[in-house]
Amino acid sequence: MALATVLQQDAPTAIAALEHVTQLDPQNPNAYAYLAFIHLYALHPQAAEKAIQTAIKLNPDQSEFQALRGIAALMQGNLIQAWQDLQALR
Repeated sequence: MALATVLQQDAPTAIAALEHVTQLDPQNPNAYAYLAFIHLYALHPQAAEKAIQTAIKLNPDQSEFQALRGIAALMQGNLIQAWQDLQALR
């Protein structure tokens, strides 16, 4: 439902929905990753980085989470962190 909302270009509602999901299930790394993705879509890279850091703490082996963190770093102008995260995907 949250991703469908984003596809309708209503990122604030999707963010609110996913924040609620993370409160209901705080041990679900995918909920934080989806929240990070929506924040990136809405051009909120700092909020995305915070969400994806939580996802990585919960599941450090998920390469997609590293990619999201790299994108968030790139959007914030942190080229070294972006390069490190994206190089790790090779």
